[in-house]
Amino acid sequence: MTTPNKVLDLDDTLYSEFHYLKYAYRQIAESLSVDDQELYELMLAKYYDDEDVFGFLTQKYNISKAALLKLYRFHQPIIELYSGVQVFLDSYLSTS
Repeated sequence: MTTPNKVLDLDDTLYSEFHYLKYAYRQIAESLSVDDQELYELMLAKYYDDEDVFGFLTQKYNISKAALLKLYRFHQPIIELYSGVQVFLDSYLSTS
């Protein structure tokens, strides 16, 4: 007898994808600029304006998109599950 697999979509289902993005942008800004708060706010403004944030950073800070993507993907976010999700997960994962 095999155990069935359980698959969950995490982005904007269990936690806020935007909070993840904001923590990534904050850590990227801290790694690139002494004035990290100003850069962070500029990055968010560009994001809201649907501009290429990483394109801007590659030109201004002489960093590759690959390096930026690595910072984005491997940062350590401080995120919380949406309300009620932990109860759901406990129930969902305890069933076979």
